[in-house]
Amino acid sequence: MGTWGTGPFDRDSVGDFVDAVGACDSAAATALVHAALECVATGPGRHYGGEAVAAAALLAIQLPGGGAYTGNEDGLPALPAFPAELPGLAMDALEVVLHGGCDVSSGWVDPADEAQWRAGVIRIRSVPAAA
Repeated sequence: MGTWGTGPFDRDSVGDFVDAVGACDSAAATALVHAALECVATGPGRHYGGEAVAAAALLAIQLPGGGAYTGNEDGLPALPAFPAELPGLAMDALEVVLHGGCDVSSGWVDPADEAQWRAGVIRIRSVPAAA
C-alpha cells in the first residue's frame, strides 16, 4: 500500500510520475503531462487523479502566482515550458477530480485532511484561471 498526504506531490505514485517527467526531454515531458490531464478531463469512467493533480501543479508553478501554492516544490526536476493550451486542460481535469470523478477525491479517513487536500486542488485550479 502506498502513502499519501494532502499536497499535490504527496503520493508515492505521483513521485514516480514527477520523476518520469523530469527524466524526459521537453517533448516527452509535455506528452506525459498532457496524457495525465487528458485521461481525467476527457476519458469516460472513474480515473486515478493523482497524476492529473500533480500535472496541473507542475503547470501552475510556471504561471504567475503559481509558485507559492505549495511548500514542497523544492525537489522538483527542471521542467520544460509547457504549451499555452495545457492550463485549460488542467482546469478541466481538476473539475473532474473535485467533483468525485477520480479515486483521489474519495477515501479520506480524516475530514480535515480531505478539506486541506480539496483546498489545495482549488488553489492549483485558480492559478490558470487567473493567468
